[in-house]
Amino acid sequence: MIIRSFAPIAAPDAHTLILGSMPGMASLEAGQYYAHPRNSFWPIMGALYGAPPDLAYAARVDRLKASGVAVRDVFGKAALTPVSARKLRMTSPHFSLAIRISGASH
Repeated sequence: MIIRSFAPIAAPDAHTLILGSMPGMASLEAGQYYAHPRNSFWPIMGALYGAPPDLAYAARVDRLKASGVAVRDVFGKAALTPVSARKLRMTSPHFSLAIRISGASH
């Protein structure tokens, strides 16, 4: 079975890009980035950007965007192996990861 990653979380003025590989099963089932309750992503985003796990997902996404944070998976799709639903074979990297980082020096 082929699974697909989510659309990126990004505003045009994003300055910080957080890359993941592919959503896990809890995230796929919830339709949200980093949905597993033991994942530290949202507690960290809460401490840094006011987007804690107890806030509604849409509000967390809005806070990240307002803070200039973008979230994107490196892979666009992956194949679930029949042996275990937890094993993913990454099949298609995103080549459209270009998000302009404001103020980046060359």
